[in-house]
Amino acid sequence: MARPLKSPIKANPLRQPGQSVHEQIIDLLFDKFAPIAAAVLLLWFVAGLEWVWMSRGLRPDPIFLTVFAGLITLYGAVRTYPLIRRLKHLRTGYKGERAVGEYLDRFRLLGYRVFHDVPGEGGNIDHVIISTRGIYTIETKTRSKPAKGECKVLYDGDTVSVNRGPADPGPIIQAKAQAAQLKRLLREITGRRLPVRPVVVFPGWYVEPTEHARSSDVWVLSPKAVYKWIEREPETVSADAVRHATSQLAAHVRKQK
Repeated sequence: MARPLKSPIKANPLRQPGQSVHEQIIDLLFDKFAPIAAAVLLLWFVAGLEWVWMSRGLRPDPIFLTVFAGLITLYGAVRTYPLIRRLKHLRTGYKGERAVGEYLDRFRLLGYRVFHDVPGEGGNIDHVIISTRGIYTIETKTRSKPAKGECKVLYDGDTVSVNRGPADPGPIIQAKAQAAQLKRLLREITGRRLPVRPVVVFPGWYVEPTEHARSSDVWVLSPKAVYKWIEREPETVSADAVRHATSQLAAHVRKQK
């Protein structure tokens, strides 16, 4: 009788940039898109067989099955169109999170602690930075850009406007909620009240803050500006608190599925 085996990996690995978005893409493909596509292909395959049989002098009637396959194809097209749009949106977001994550990973060489896709009660936090100059949650907002012309995000401290579009408070509200969520989590797992600043980044866009925005608790930046903004902050977190928060957050993330 074979002996029972177990995995040699004792703890789950830390999460990668955009991992939750990638999981959503896989779920969408296999749970929603694949069954519809399989049904359509199967019907057209059977209808094709019927036509082959009829061409050989047999007596099947492919007309009904062909019409039925056409109707199912139309139904599948209607159902999959929003799925395709959703997949494109997720793919754009996934690429943005990966690009920002790769950039933030360089901060480790400078002594910063960096986490990606941190699970939380209200949704995953794209990125977390822990340093003696503060703790930061970073929400990535990847927006498609026009091929030519202006590519600017205006930030007034409460809302963002992409290329002079409508003022949107959503990213700011989301960033504040994520920072509060991480603050509660760190309080729970470390027993310490640690300051957490929310940050929103727009990869590939120029961000223009107003004077009011410069005094806001929420930073809205391009990814390349994150390091410069953090480096000008005073050291408010002790090295011991950084080590403790890092180890406890890593343990928390590894426990998540």
